[in-house]
Amino acid sequence: MTKAEQVRLVTWRSKILQHASGENRTVSQTCRFFGISRKTYYNWANRQRTWGDARLCGRGRVEQRCPRAT
Repeated sequence: MTKAEQVRLVTWRSKILQHASGENRTVSQTCRFFGISRKTYYNWANRQRTWGDARLCGRGRVEQRCPRAT
């Protein structure tokens, strides 16, 4: 992922989190509007609360098993 894509992703996720904190909006309404699950929203909200905007970028996945391991 390029630096520009990371910035765009962090900006979009921040916009979603700010949208939910707006007046007379619930998390459910925001998630329906943006087409994301509430579980995803709360994952992003917890990451932002704990680490700030830096952790809103995409994180790499670690393979859970290695089928060729000896």
